[in-house]
Amino acid sequence: MPTALLQWGNCRRPFGLGRRARASTAANIDKVLQVFGTFGILAGLLFIALGVAIGWLLGGPDVQTKRVMSLGTGQRNIAAALVVASQSFDDPKVVVMVIVVAIVGLIILMPLSRALAKS
Repeated sequence: MPTALLQWGNCRRPFGLGRRARASTAANIDKVLQVFGTFGILAGLLFIALGVAIGWLLGGPDVQTKRVMSLGTGQRNIAAALVVASQSFDDPKVVVMVIVVAIVGLIILMPLSRALAKS
């Protein structure tokens, strides 16, 4: 492996954002718990459901394409959302909400993907 790639690899680890998200969530666990009792989780559910529905509707005539588009649209780019949330906002609640929506999305989309695979 070229030396330049090794040096770059030391600076940017592929799972660095995940570690940062876990550390941010652990450091702000009180804010994660405050999400319960608000409409934040409901907003996340609606956001994901709307994404799945839009992906299905715009997926074209083929059922296989509809399945892929619905799952891809429902599962948003979490890494990009975390970068924007952490760089653009000073309030840690924004990053926590992005992580909560990501977890809710995984809880919804994993069983949905199995159901779509069986049908």
